Amino acid sequence: MTPLPGLGPALLKEPWVALDLETTGLDPDSDEIIEVGLARFQGATVLDRLSTTVNPLQALTPFVQRYTGITQADVDASPPFGDVAPRLLDFVGEAPIVGHNLPFVLSFLARRGVRFRSPVVDIRDLGSLLVLRSPTSLADLAAQLGVAHEQRHRAMTDAVTVHGVFVALLDRARSLDSGILAEMARVAEVARSALRPLLRELADESAHMVSTVGPGGPDLEKRLSSPRVRSGRRLSGVALPRKALAGLLRPDGPLAAVLQAYEARPQQEEMLESVARALWTEEHLMAEAGTGVGKSLAYLLPAALYAVQSNVRVVVSTNTLNLQEQLLHKDLPTVQRVLEQAGLLGEGTLAYTALKGRANYLCLQRWARLRSGESLTGDEAHLLGKLLLWLQETETGDRSELNLTRQESAVWDRLSAQGSRQCPILRGACFLRAARERADGAHVVVVNHALLLTDLQLGGGLIPSYDHLIVDEAHHLEEEATRQFGFAISYQGLRETLDALVGPRGAATEAVDAYRTSRAASTRRQDTERAAQALTEGVAAARRPVDELFAALSRFMRNHVERADGGTLQLLMTAGIRAQPDWPDLEILAENTGIALGEAARRVDLLYRSVDGLKEAGLLNYDELRADLLARAESLEELQERLTQLFLRPDPGTVYWMEESAGGLSLHGAPLQVGPILKERLFDAKRSVVLTSATLSSQGGYAQVKERLGVEEAEEVLLGSPFDYQRAALVCVPQDMPEPTAAYYGEGVARAVADLARIARGRTMALFTSHAALRAAASRVRRDLEAEGIRVHAQGVNGTPRRLLEEFLEDPQALLLGTASFWEGVDLAGEALRVLVLARLPFNVPTEPLFAARSQLYDSPFPQYALPQAILRFRQGFGRLIRTSTDRGVVVVLDRRITSRSYGDQFLRSLPGCTVSRPTLGELPGVVARWLES
Repeated sequence: MTPLPGLGPALLKEPWVALDLETTGLDPDSDEIIEVGLARFQGATVLDRLSTTVNPLQALTPFVQRYTGITQADVDASPPFGDVAPRLLDFVGEAPIVGHNLPFVLSFLARRGVRFRSPVVDIRDLGSLLVLRSPTSLADLAAQLGVAHEQRHRAMTDAVTVHGVFVALLDRARSLDSGILAEMARVAEVARSALRPLLRELADESAHMVSTVGPGGPDLEKRLSSPRVRSGRRLSGVALPRKALAGLLRPDGPLAAVLQAYEARPQQEEMLESVARALWTEEHLMAEAGTGVGKSLAYLLPAALYAVQSNVRVVVSTNTLNLQEQLLHKDLPTVQRVLEQAGLLGEGTLAYTALKGRANYLCLQRWARLRSGESLTGDEAHLLGKLLLWLQETETGDRSELNLTRQESAVWDRLSAQGSRQCPILRGACFLRAARERADGAHVVVVNHALLLTDLQLGGGLIPSYDHLIVDEAHHLEEEATRQFGFAISYQGLRETLDALVGPRGAATEAVDAYRTSRAASTRRQDTERAAQALTEGVAAARRPVDELFAALSRFMRNHVERADGGTLQLLMTAGIRAQPDWPDLEILAENTGIALGEAARRVDLLYRSVDGLKEAGLLNYDELRADLLARAESLEELQERLTQLFLRPDPGTVYWMEESAGGLSLHGAPLQVGPILKERLFDAKRSVVLTSATLSSQGGYAQVKERLGVEEAEEVLLGSPFDYQRAALVCVPQDMPEPTAAYYGEGVARAVADLARIARGRTMALFTSHAALRAAASRVRRDLEAEGIRVHAQGVNGTPRRLLEEFLEDPQALLLGTASFWEGVDLAGEALRVLVLARLPFNVPTEPLFAARSQLYDSPFPQYALPQAILRFRQGFGRLIRTSTDRGVVVVLDRRITSRSYGDQFLRSLPGCTVSRPTLGELPGVVARWLES
């Protein structure tokens, strides 16, 4: 996109033009422009407008007509774009152009021969800089800035909204401290950002004002300091207040007074009592609570009360960020008000906080280091500008407060506290240290499973000591433990590790550059230069064996691969594979690679020694440089150890495999069983652990999950949902559906999904077990459904899961096709979702390395392992449909095995008591229509 070249101080005083288009689709090569809207404005005043529909010389689909409100008659009566183009060029002239997502708009115009000489500003870029949680859509950005936006998806009204948003963003920029604006302009100038002239003029406007804050924001250290609330002394002998706790959930009790539309549920009361008993008597508990029980309040109320009365810390772990945010910002404030209103806690007594992994917190040292750099990329400059504003107000330094793009996330990874275990900074502002201090003084600390298990793996130190733990979304505990107790080595990651040591921004260069501000003796600088040169040579020497090893691994996999699914190759490194004639070649290459990495680690250590002890000599970023070099040496040594284990000294309790996909080749190791590890480090070490989930049991009990997680002694409670599923959910199992192995199965799935989407007028989600099947279904149904006004959103084809959900909620007259990430954690309550299709029973791929290795632990792998795992996943998928007591809809299972196999009935019996129908495929649309209409 063209920057703003050569514009003088009158930039913001000239007329501008806001521009928007409506098109038939997203592809400038195949789709057409159907409406143009332009608004010339000066400041807040609109001077002139140009609005016209355009004849695309092709029929509009019903979807496009419904989405935009532009009819076929509108475009038939309009001129073709060739007649409109001259008017558009004359209207703009030399005026600067502002728009939303301008690369998209300008690509459509350029494809049709319209190119402007004018400079441009994209309010999406400007908004992401000035609005910390800047949304991607124009409507959401306007709403956040208080700008009216009427009749969305029409070019003229969108252009007027663009003008309003631009003015609001300028007002927001002008309200900033002059020092902040000047720094944002400086950073943009260093990076040659497209926004630099605009930011420079804004900075010049405010130059006469005195800056009152520094780049880190006002009173940053004061904001990060938090008084210790909880003392370290445990209070013993506190009695379980049974009556007081039971009274919290009465229809006329404190919770009803705090929550509007509160409904008393016996399942919630039973769970609260069970959790309270487990905490006060220091027992473990397993509690499955169906949808609608309200399990988070059922465990938080007793946990908070127990923590305060006993003066202990209770840790709550979740798997997803969404639940973590819900607990912290919704449920715990509710718990606090309820317990205070009940007279069980004094006002302000309860202290709670979240604690996350290092990668979530900004490292101020690294941030300052990047700011002081002599060159910046556009992504670096944009994120630095955003962080300048954020640092004026954040109290946490947590990235969840920001809305980062994929490119900005890559920059954040270099600015976060990740890998700072050896950081010696003990004074001054530090977000990570502040978060740990808050956790140390809190009664309830919310973490995620990854941090919980990493802390267990390291033997503590990341989470303040605790004896009481509640694990929500506990059905993910084994999976996350497998990930955290295992490891992965990718070719790309190895190359990036080596690249980070050398080059213009590598550790070797930064060590030498640190002498720019130093008073150190020249001999010390020479030592560092020699060590840096030796490291550069060591890295160059290491690259060759790394390349040779992974090239040989790729050849080996293709010679011995067990499965190729969707382009991914996986190979379990069994004893049989290690006995192949070409395996010894891999061992030799792996040993050579390990030696080279070890030598590189030794040379990093020499570089570290060359700067050690020079803090008083004024080395630039001395503390961070030392910590960085230590971390890099440790990382190289760990990689050497992993390679040695993988190829030369495999652990019989670990599963090893190779994997090659579009992302490259990687090596993996994971524990064969996590149960013994969790038993020793978690269940035997803690006084009380509560495991809870909506889907935790198997075949009506906890035997399997207890064995797999290492739980020997635990109280058990199974709580069904309070919802009336007999009335709410119809489960349809077509009797004549082809077997999944049949050649025409995919065609049958696509036809059924399309028919159901038509019956429900969208509001349909279909869940698949493979991306290949999803893509095939999308290609079969898209043209016909979109011609009928039903949009098709396909995961991995049309965008990220988050974006697809946002678009589906905005316009539910659509079909949403999803795979793994949509089988749980998706909440589409109310009218948004009426039909849920489960295309196939969610069995694991038998040859998936870890699943295959763990299957061998069972005498009868299918009924003992594969089937319970699939039933659990099936229940999770089913749970996407009914989310509230008023929801009503249909679940259709398009896998004949649910009726043709002896085990199929176990899937249906695992569901709550729904209405079940077994129609033919021909009868299915009518059955579904009658249910939805009743």
